[in-house]
Amino acid sequence: QKSLVETPHLPPLPLPSIFIVTMARSVSTFALVALVALSVAVVARGSACGADLVAAGEDLGKAAANVGHAVTDCGSGKNATGCAMDIESLVQNIDYAATEVTQAVKDCGASNNTACATDLESLANSIDSAAEDATSALTNCKAKNVACIQDVVGIALDLGSIVKEIGVATKVCKV
Repeated sequence: QKSLVETPHLPPLPLPSIFIVTMARSVSTFALVALVALSVAVVARGSACGADLVAAGEDLGKAAANVGHAVTDCGSGKNATGCAMDIESLVQNIDYAATEVTQAVKDCGASNNTACATDLESLANSIDSAAEDATSALTNCKAKNVACIQDVVGIALDLGSIVKEIGVATKVCKV
């Protein structure tokens, strides 16, 4: 496929691929900024429930950073080892976030607040979706399959959605 655009960081990519890479980087940057703001707001309130959600947010922030690295390493096709390491770290950070959300269900008193329980369940489902995308990315990236970068973009979009859901959960669960 003939290259339409060249960048100094990556080898020439077709124009749609440049758009996807830019979008993935933008979403992962947004996720990091939103999680920092959320962390400051929740830590100021000081509850175990809030601490769980902040910890999940921190893990997802690390996952967002992994997305940024994966876009570069996997998108170039020249760093298969780095690509695999980025995706493996991404999977690990998403798994840590899932553990924190499970703890939040206990600490937030979700059994006494059905709206909180519903929001935390939705959050857990979104994290599961991101984990599935990350597992798919790991398989596709190791196989040097073109679907690799699409999976990474899917993860970036999942993280953007998860950030929003954490914000909603902190309000509904009265963190």
